[in-house]
Amino acid sequence: MRKAAVALALLTFAVASGACAATATAPTRAQYAAIADQVCASSAEGLATELQTYDAKNPLHTDADEQERFVRFVLIKQLRATMAQLRSIAPPDGDGAYLGSMYTDYEHALGVYYQDPLGDSAVPATDAADGRLKHYGMKKCATIVADARKKADALEAAAKKSKSGPTTTTPSL
Repeated sequence: MRKAAVALALLTFAVASGACAATATAPTRAQYAAIADQVCASSAEGLATELQTYDAKNPLHTDADEQERFVRFVLIKQLRATMAQLRSIAPPDGDGAYLGSMYTDYEHALGVYYQDPLGDSAVPATDAADGRLKHYGMKKCATIVADARKKADALEAAAKKSKSGPTTTTPSL
């Protein structure tokens, strides 16, 4: 479903570009941001589903090793795939280097997150990368990590409320 949404967004852009081929071949900044946000919205849906599945399998969140594996091999993997999809979108004229540096910053933040999947050391890096995405106009992309973090916190709160026994934190983003 996520790939279909991305394909539809790219096809829509291709058709729109074909209609305007006489005037421009690259998307405008607004067009780029809209396409990127569709990619990120699809990714956010996938992350939400993954978090719900994880919570159903691990309702008490007591296994820190399992949490680390989930963060590293599910969440971070999905976020890296999202960055690869964003890099594959043709940038607006003159913005390729800037967008590339934004995605590199985001990938650096994911690397920090990978090293400390249950800690907060990646928060400053992801917040900085999110700020650049938001400034560029990619509002959904700028909230994907924060949204996943909120969903994880909500799942953790629900688990604490409905179940007894020891709990630890849900993997934070």
